[in-house]
Amino acid sequence: MLVDSNTFMYAAGAAHRNKQPSVSFLECVSTGKAQVCVSTEILPENLHRYRSIVWGEDGKQVFMLAREIVPRILPIDRDSINRAYGYLEGIPNIMARHPIHAVIC
Repeated sequence: MLVDSNTFMYAAGAAHRNKQPSVSFLECVSTGKAQVCVSTEILPENLHRYRSIVWGEDGKQVFMLAREIVPRILPIDRDSINRAYGYLEGIPNIMARHPIHAVIC
């Protein structure tokens, strides 16, 4: 299962309806109860977000935790990019970030 960058941000962020489910899910990940991965695109997405809001040490901790508890980081290669582009061409209303998540899983 691919963990989206938002899961880490909700878990670390302010009160939100997705905060507790994200925390609970990441606890399952950290104990090995959930088999998950991230892509090479997801961790930099978190870094970009935290850097843009100047979140400093908290952003670093979220990045380090994600790197530590998620056992697999999947690469994004040329074939993945080409297949993701195919989804963008074939599905008119799909959000631009979703196809790459779909093809690497």
